[in-house]
Amino acid sequence: MTPAVETLQNLKLPFVLHQFDNQVEHDYARHAADYLGIAHERVFKTLICQGADKALLVAIVPATHNLNMKLLARSADQKKVEMAEQKVAQARTGYLKGAISPIGQKLQLPTYLDRRATAHPQIFVSGGRRGLEIEITPTALVAATNATIAALTPD
Repeated sequence: MTPAVETLQNLKLPFVLHQFDNQVEHDYARHAADYLGIAHERVFKTLICQGADKALLVAIVPATHNLNMKLLARSADQKKVEMAEQKVAQARTGYLKGAISPIGQKLQLPTYLDRRATAHPQIFVSGGRRGLEIEITPTALVAATNATIAALTPD
């Protein structure tokens, strides 16, 4: 199992695993939604960003929306944020591109969950491997990541 799954098991948080054949090289979250037959807005992508102070941050946003960097910067009390380099994101989280889970990272980074997650009883995030999704309540995800719920996408 992946560190994400092990973390949830250790914390005794409820979740459901979904596995599927992943043959894509981009747009992983949308592919997961299509394959699992669920609404795209319930699948959330995990993005690793970097603040002006070079500290890394995690943003979790719906597959249907783009992260607004200004909103993340405001939520994280940073002057500016940008996407982290892929190799940095992989090294710091322990996960590969397309499989970065917000849960069970090597070093738990400050995490921000888009407020849109609270509109759903359960959402889906990467399980730490391509083709592995975790179905989880927003409350359990917050508990597993110590996430702050914030407005990260434009209205």
